[in-house]
Amino acid sequence: MTPRRGRKPPLIQISNNHHGIRVRENEIEKLVKHVLSAEKIPVREIHIILAEDEYLHGLHKEYLNNDTPTDVMSFNLSDDDHVEGEIYISLDRAKSQAVRFNVSFDSEIARLIIHGLLHLKGYDDSTAPERKEMRTKEDYYLDKYLRIILL
Repeated sequence: MTPRRGRKPPLIQISNNHHGIRVRENEIEKLVKHVLSAEKIPVREIHIILAEDEYLHGLHKEYLNNDTPTDVMSFNLSDDDHVEGEIYISLDRAKSQAVRFNVSFDSEIARLIIHGLLHLKGYDDSTAPERKEMRTKEDYYLDKYLRIILL
């Protein structure tokens, strides 16, 4: 995103808390910047946390009262129009889903990041039409930006 005069660019932090899987954080940051700009998401700060499956499972249970594993969770922590958000991604789940869906690990991580960013913008996926709209957006950004993310 190109900041307007006098505005700071969004702060994008990436934390890899997984002990066995490494990623190239600079490529993730590029993808995040492209999607934020294309979707015109007003962001103050985004923190992407890459973690192990058990950690996300715990968050899913604690915050959504759902005792099942999950691949991505987003939290918008702001109380105004400028997003201050956290996106948690299970690298374990991304790895297994990449195999199951016959896609690259890079592509699956990119999809999860895009999915989390769309949630921060306000997209939902609780109904079939909403899921279809989100999947269409995910596919669009994957097709457009996957070449820049080489985890």
